Amino acid sequence: MTKFYFLYFTIFFINLFFFINYRKLSLFLNIFDIPNEGRKLHTYPVPILGGVILFVNLFFIFLFNLINNDILEKNTFSILLIFSFFIFLLGFVDDKFKLSPNTKIFILSLILLTLCLIDENLLIKEIDLSFYKKKIFLGKLSLFFTIFCFLLFINAFNMFDGINLQSGLYSLFLFIYLIFNGTEVYLLSFIFIPLLFFLYLNYKNNCFLGDSGSHFLAFFISYLIVKDYNSHRSYFADEIFLLMAIPGYDLLRLAILRSLKKKNPFSPDNQHIHYLILRKKNIFFTNCYIQILIILPVILMFFFNSVLFSIIISLIIYSFTIYKFN
Repeated sequence: MTKFYFLYFTIFFINLFFFINYRKLSLFLNIFDIPNEGRKLHTYPVPILGGVILFVNLFFIFLFNLINNDILEKNTFSILLIFSFFIFLLGFVDDKFKLSPNTKIFILSLILLTLCLIDENLLIKEIDLSFYKKKIFLGKLSLFFTIFCFLLFINAFNMFDGINLQSGLYSLFLFIYLIFNGTEVYLLSFIFIPLLFFLYLNYKNNCFLGDSGSHFLAFFISYLIVKDYNSHRSYFADEIFLLMAIPGYDLLRLAILRSLKKKNPFSPDNQHIHYLILRKKNIFFTNCYIQILIILPVILMFFFNSVLFSIIISLIIYSFTIYKFN
């Protein structure tokens, strides 16, 4: 265990360095969120360093793993690191140069297609539901379905990242849930440290995730869940859906609304759930409300031992929220 404690301390001091020097780093990279759109809530340029901080930490964990081979199997970790870098880089370029939604979706799809062709163990070949005894085999649809799942959550997570703390707290909840289910406990516990540092900077309005951070986190979480689902069956498919339901509902609602207005389904606007609540409440209430919206159905799942019931409850509460604050 000594080597793990050593890595914990190393990561802690790496992030302490980022914490102290985040302004210098942001000036060096010249990457800021400029408040030049009507939907922006901040009034001054804010560094977009969340993705940089998280990816650098993953890279250091990878170097440690090369020596010790104690966190993940080396080939698996190499694939995770390489494709995390591509996803992070896409988001980083978007943060700096503002790619069009169609361009992002196209490049992201190519990255995910390449990943699934390289690592066939990542393919979701069957759907195992908690309320249905038989497995649903996907056959030739497995490649398309796997890419679709990744795309869906990455875009839902990215659209969900709209106010300080919201995505960070959601990621923290997912990390805790995965750790308690035994999913890559060491790896997630290491990434926990930079996420906490980021949350403090984000709380102070000194740092944003940006597309680089939201894309990275969503891909990282998706990869670990899909790997675990295929290898160990620690989760039912509908349980995974429940964990990702609120960003997913919001993505679906906004895509429909934008399509009806003949807009790109992934174009930005101020109709997200957090913006709707913010029109009538403050940011503290909004964050608390949304986190409860995410966590309460999961608690009910354990209490009533029914995933399907909890999904229905989450949809009802989400629909009520949209109706109340719209």
